[in-house]
Amino acid sequence: MPLKIVRNDITKMAVDAIVDPTNCALRGDGGLDAAIHRAAGPGLEAACAALGGCKTGEAKVTEGFDLPCKYILHTVGPIWRGGAFGERALLTACYQNALELAKAHGCEHIEFVPFSLPFVDPQSSKLNESLCDSVREKCESVGIEISTYSVNADLLKPDESDRRREIERVKRHIDAAARLGLKRMRYDTSSFRRPFETNTVENFYRELPMMIDGIRELHDYTSERKITTTLENHGFFVNGSDRILHLIQSCGFDDIKMTLDVGNFQCVDE
Repeated sequence: MPLKIVRNDITKMAVDAIVDPTNCALRGDGGLDAAIHRAAGPGLEAACAALGGCKTGEAKVTEGFDLPCKYILHTVGPIWRGGAFGERALLTACYQNALELAKAHGCEHIEFVPFSLPFVDPQSSKLNESLCDSVREKCESVGIEISTYSVNADLLKPDESDRRREIERVKRHIDAAARLGLKRMRYDTSSFRRPFETNTVENFYRELPMMIDGIRELHDYTSERKITTTLENHGFFVNGSDRILHLIQSCGFDDIKMTLDVGNFQCVDE
């Protein structure tokens, strides 16, 4: 059965397992951890209390309770203190232990969304080759296939220098996907934090040429690495099927596809 870690409302995804970035007490004190606990209901709190905590780098599993997922994999990541306190080894232990639990509970595939795993350093935008190799080797050793790699992106940054940096950042993630051994990946075309009132059809057609230019440049980069890309957006700017199809057709490449996310494309007028 497939495991997918996806960028969306993780508490509403009907998947086999989700990963909960938690604390050593497994209490759901804040952020995503708290959101998962709220949505899962009181049964999760009782189950976590019975586990007796979780050390940094370890992972533990509970059922999903009121969530649509079957399992919740709880893992405690390290607090970064400069890198001299074993943070990298502890982070490695987090994903390795989570993958072991995923396999033990019947999961077969994983999609990586690099929000917590720094395949690309967020400060320097350099590729972390050792992390990519370690994740790939661990997945191979436990028999979990990496199905795809997804990265948030915004090809519509108004400042040209910011836009250039963004395209180069996405290229490093393409390098990460290639290093992980993938032949497909997906990325956004505009920010999912874009203000709702700017998502008009007039703005879409006005900004379409900028999106096309960025996608074509990234396509040249993925083609060199024999990676097929799919386009998506988790905001509303490119979510309508007519918009995403128009964007793909305007780019003019057969190996650029569309991510069909039923939840995101379920529009009232369609």
